[in-house]
Amino acid sequence: AAHFSASRGYCPPAVADRVVRLLRRLGAPTEVPTDLQARSLQAALAGDKKAAGGQVKFVFMEGLGRTRFEMVSAREIAERAVAGAAEH
Repeated sequence: AAHFSASRGYCPPAVADRVVRLLRRLGAPTEVPTDLQARSLQAALAGDKKAAGGQVKFVFMEGLGRTRFEMVSAREIAERAVAGAAEH
């Protein structure tokens, strides 16, 4: 979510990188498993309680402690997540 937010221009890349570093230091997962298929993730997202009509209410970062909600397609979230996992 941090890098997705930065890619949309909602928060500075340095803030996204900082959040990811902090989460890693805490032992929290920061990446999607590389063997996860976009189709499987999309199906799971579509069944989420925040989903309606193939859209998910996604929380984007605008900075530390600041967020915004936006409806995003489950397909876009899944494709970005899987593509991001392949890059790392």
